[in-house]
Amino acid sequence: MLESKHLISSTLSLDSLFIAGTDNTFSVYFHDQYGYVSIANGSVYSQTILAYPYPSDLLDHSLEQFSRISSSVNVNFEIVDTSYDADIAIYYDSEIVLENSNGDDLGLTVFYNHYASGRKWIEIYLNSSYLQYQSFDLKAYVFNHELLHALGFEHTFDDSDDDFYLSTNPHLSSTPEETSMSYRPPLSGIYPSDFSSADYLALQDIWGSITPSPLSDNKISVFRLFSPALNKHLFSSNTYEIDLLTGLDGNHDFINEGVAYMVSESAPDALFRFYNTNSGSHFYSASTTERDFLISNPSDGFLYEGVAYHVFLDNSDLSLQPVIRYFDPFSSSHFFTSSSEEQDILSISHPHLINEGIAWYV
Repeated sequence: MLESKHLISSTLSLDSLFIAGTDNTFSVYFHDQYGYVSIANGSVYSQTILAYPYPSDLLDHSLEQFSRISSSVNVNFEIVDTSYDADIAIYYDSEIVLENSNGDDLGLTVFYNHYASGRKWIEIYLNSSYLQYQSFDLKAYVFNHELLHALGFEHTFDDSDDDFYLSTNPHLSSTPEETSMSYRPPLSGIYPSDFSSADYLALQDIWGSITPSPLSDNKISVFRLFSPALNKHLFSSNTYEIDLLTGLDGNHDFINEGVAYMVSESAPDALFRFYNTNSGSHFYSASTTERDFLISNPSDGFLYEGVAYHVFLDNSDLSLQPVIRYFDPFSSSHFFTSSSEEQDILSISHPHLINEGIAWYV
């Protein structure tokens, strides 16, 4: 069994906690210009590299991964404009050449110190000369791998602290389905877009988890976002993600349509979110059976994105509001609504939608 001890580096995790500070917040810089740039400034390893602009699709993934982490782990990220202001600086490097390597290293994460000022920071380098020819799922996986290093993880085959997993041979240790720290190809043929459950548990062991009080009656607002360009909806209770998607950085075209419904902090059932690569839409399910089926059949195009928020599957006290699930056969996507008025309108304006019944309660 892959345990947190196989993933957590005592040295890196302590350094990472120190860099994030008491508020557990990392300032992050993405280098977005072509040309020569000085890296590791202030450290004894200062040098110049040729960097490329950070790819826009990879930036979208990186920001979404930050949002996923912050929704369940007590760690946050804020974007800054200069590398000197950053706790984590990320570069799309023209090459990465390490000792005893052939220049085919996909990524590198380095912790730096400036002894005169006491500043500590992290720099992540992604190998553009290699990654530019690879599939996007591998690029995203490499980013996830290096980010976990920055957050305190080690390789599962690392025996330096006597807790390797299965083998010290990278090709006989963990799989990407078990952890983003794996060096092996995925069993499914597609690299996971998100961390594994073991990764999240280990992150929570380092940083703490965000868990609602079981006795709380507080309500959480779930917002519905709409992209006119994609003609797709997205539901989110994460204010960080909502701010990113509604255009605070000027790069996104989602419109915030307001609160779709409220959910209780004490709701017991996880609502799972998937991204459908075929339709470009998001899919939601509170069924663990449906979740496991979609995860085990990656050829269907559903990429698991984790828990969106919590809902109720049982309405025994008859006081909860049902959320209805519709299937659009024309776009092969789903639509969800808790509004009885909207349901009446849909029956007239979109008669082709198939009502699949109650998905969950809020």
